[in-house]
Amino acid sequence: MRSTFKETGNIFVDTGLAVLCTMANKQSPEELTKEDVKDAIKLLEILVNKDEWRRDLRKIFTQLYKPIHPSLKNDHARGLEVYSKWLNELYDSIYNSDKISIDNICNVCGEPAITRAYRFIFPLIGAGKFLNFFSFFERGLPICGKCLLAVQFLPLGIAKFGGRFVAISAPWEIRLRFVDMVYKQFNMQFLGKMYTVAEFRSIEQTIYDFLREYNDEMDNIHFYRFINMGTGQSIDEYLIGSKVSRFLNRIYDMGYVVEQEWRKAVETILADKKKRDLFGRMCGGYSIVNYFIVRKKGIIGTWKIIETYQQEIRGMEREQLDKIIEIAEKIFEYGKMKGNVPKVIREFEGVRNISGFRTKLTRAHEYLSKHGSGGLMDLLDLKKYILDEKGWKEIRDLIVYKLYELNGV
Repeated sequence: MRSTFKETGNIFVDTGLAVLCTMANKQSPEELTKEDVKDAIKLLEILVNKDEWRRDLRKIFTQLYKPIHPSLKNDHARGLEVYSKWLNELYDSIYNSDKISIDNICNVCGEPAITRAYRFIFPLIGAGKFLNFFSFFERGLPICGKCLLAVQFLPLGIAKFGGRFVAISAPWEIRLRFVDMVYKQFNMQFLGKMYTVAEFRSIEQTIYDFLREYNDEMDNIHFYRFINMGTGQSIDEYLIGSKVSRFLNRIYDMGYVVEQEWRKAVETILADKKKRDLFGRMCGGYSIVNYFIVRKKGIIGTWKIIETYQQEIRGMEREQLDKIIEIAEKIFEYGKMKGNVPKVIREFEGVRNISGFRTKLTRAHEYLSKHGSGGLMDLLDLKKYILDEKGWKEIRDLIVYKLYELNGV
C-alpha cells in the first residue's frame, strides 16, 4: 500500500504540499486525503485559462508547460483538456494505480518514480543544454506522482518579487504559516479578479514582519528567489540570519515612530529599480548607507536607523560611530564658516577614491585649525576610525548622511 504524502526536504515539493494543507485546513501532509487533493485540482483547472495566470506559469514552468505549450496554439479549451487529463493521471498514479512506468526511484522522496521530469513540469531541473540545479548534472530526473503533483501547486505558495518568485525553506510549521499568508494574499486577488501569483507591496517588509516571532529559528530560514523561463533560469538564496533579526527587533522596539520611519524608508528605496536588491544586501551583511542617500538632494530615514544597522549588521563599534558623528559635526562647522554647507556636502559626496577623501579631510582640518577651531580631530583617531583603506566609502557615506541630517535636508 502506498504511503501518504510526507515532507521531502525539496523546497518546491514542500511548498506545494504546504499549499495543499492550507487549502484543506490540515497541519501536515500526512493528514491530506484524496478528497482534499481532488478538490484542490479544481482550482488549478479554473486558473489555467486566465491570461495573467498563464503569463506567470511561463516564468515558473517555461512556455513548454503542458497547458500552455506552443503546439496548442493558444487554444484554451484544448489546454484545459490536456491539463485536466495530466493532473488526473498524476492523481491516479497516487491513489488508483500500482503501475510504475519507469524502473527507477524518485529523486526527491525515494519512492518509485512514474516518469522522468524536466524543467517544464518541475522548475529548474535541467533540460537540453541546461544542467540541473540539483544533483547528477543529468537531463531530467526520475520523479514520483506525488512529488510531481505537489509541485503543480507551487504557484499558489510563492510570492512575486521584481519579476521573479520567492519561496521559503524552513522548518515545516514556519513554512506552512508563510504559505498560508501567501495563499491568503492570492485568494484576495482572486476574489478581486486578479489572477496572478501573490503580489505584495513590499515583499521584503512582509517577510520581515512575518519573521519577527521566529528569532530563535532565524538561522534555519532561507528564502529563494528564482525564475524558470525558456530563455533562462536562475535561483538566488537569501539567509535572513540572526543579525538581520536583531536589527529589525531593535527598530521595532524603538517605538511606533521609528518603525514607521523604517517602513517609509524601505518603501521609498524599493521604488528605485536600481536599489531593489536592498533585501539581498541586508541578508548578505553589506553596507546599505548609500541607499538612504538621494544624491545631491537629501536623505531617507533617520540616523537612528542607520547607526542601528551599522551596529547590528555591520558590527561597527559605538566608539567609531561617535567619531564619525564628531567629524561630521566638524565638517558641518567648516561648511558654515565657508558660507556654503551644501557645496561642502556635495564635495564629499562626489569623492571617488580614498586619495580624494583624504584631500577633502585635510583641507577641512587645515581651515579649521587656521581659524581657531582645533582641526577635525586628533590625527591618530582620524587614521584609526576614518581613513580606512577598505571601508572608506562606507565611512564617507556615513559622514555625508550625517551632514545632510545636520543641514536639515
